[in-house]
Amino acid sequence: MKSQTINATLISGTILLFAGILRADVRLPALFSDNMVLQQGMTAPVWGWADEGEEVKVTFRGKTVQAKAHDGKWMVKLPRTKAGGPDEMIVEEMVARDSPETPTENT
Repeated sequence: MKSQTINATLISGTILLFAGILRADVRLPALFSDNMVLQQGMTAPVWGWADEGEEVKVTFRGKTVQAKAHDGKWMVKLPRTKAGGPDEMIVEEMVARDSPETPTENT
């Protein structure tokens, strides 16, 4: 019973969900799935694959980190966390937004 209590305080439960519809070019290894756990008190790496130069955003417990894919791979490190959960982790590609009122040149 005591070891279960200790284990429960050392890890925080997470549920991995994708926000919206992700394109097939942002992928995660099978390790990241429902009911996974993260070690408390340590930075947690999250990695995967995407098209070259694609930007990926990972949000967990209100904190967002981002990375750009190099050689088809990307990785972020989540900040240290305390025990808790269940939580939701959102992994999504960053979509470039059109800039408002881009000036055009008349010739």
